[in-house]
Amino acid sequence: MATISSLPNELLIAIFSYVAPDARAGQITTTVGRVSKLFHNLVQSSGLDVLYASVRGFKRMQKFLTLIKSRNMAQKRVESLLLVVARNDDVDRICGATALSILEAVLSNIDASRLHTLFIHIFTCYGVPSLHLRVPLPSLTDLHLSGLVAVPPEGHPSPSPNIKHLQLLRLHELFEEEDAFPRYIHNIAPNILHLKLSVRTLQYRYFESLYDLIPLVYCDSDALANQGRTAFPDSLKQIVACLTYDCNNPIRVPEYPPIFTVLAEKLGLDFRERCEPAPLVVVLPEEGQQDYIPERKEADQGEAEFVGTFVRTWMDMNLGQWTPWSPLDKGKF
Repeated sequence: MATISSLPNELLIAIFSYVAPDARAGQITTTVGRVSKLFHNLVQSSGLDVLYASVRGFKRMQKFLTLIKSRNMAQKRVESLLLVVARNDDVDRICGATALSILEAVLSNIDASRLHTLFIHIFTCYGVPSLHLRVPLPSLTDLHLSGLVAVPPEGHPSPSPNIKHLQLLRLHELFEEEDAFPRYIHNIAPNILHLKLSVRTLQYRYFESLYDLIPLVYCDSDALANQGRTAFPDSLKQIVACLTYDCNNPIRVPEYPPIFTVLAEKLGLDFRERCEPAPLVVVLPEEGQQDYIPERKEADQGEAEFVGTFVRTWMDMNLGQWTPWSPLDKGKF
């Protein structure tokens, strides 16, 4: 008679993944691995315990990196990954460059060939913190970045050509070059469907790029052919722009956010009547709301709550309980 120990590892993995998921705890087989010696040994030998990995805190990230480095490549696969370096006790002793360095090391040392979901949050830094993608991410479809951007290598094809849903959250500013942002989207997600941008300081020329999305939808096919597409990828269906409105900021054009809100609301009404998603949604979050971004000199009282929501969203995606985009939603994906 066959025993459980005689079953192939692949079959055991499928069985335990199906009957005993523990995704809310961050690792799909943590609980079972602790109570079953046989399965614990299987977990250690197969790398199953990092299929869904949640790593919060700089010290834990160092330990996770050490664990990953100790395994051979066949035991390093990760399908969904959450990395968080928040403003807490252990962050006060490190700088943004150090945090970015270990984030890059983690991504470079896992088997990312089947990584489909990646969430990263980093504490507020000056400038635009850039995470350099040094490995291909062919399976990545959902990328949520908070406090940083991911930068593909220059002069090479996109390392993440299959990203469909991209969120760039809690950014204080964007690139200085006039056409840098649409070009960046082409490089990081050439086949993107939905983009959410949450930023505090938005230079006026970015409004011009976003404004291109509004007249396009009112053109007939001939006019559209003559006018041409926007600077963004043709696949892009919707941008949600969450702009922390500060009329006293000299870099901003004060009248732009209110005008955009009116235009976007009119656009949204028209499209809701047609049961279609609006190509542009503009939100002006107020202090205390999820997408509000405080000034750098302000105490970031909302970070802990934001991180909690960020983590829950990642967990819900792993459980299939969160839809990244709904055609009738007002853009809060």
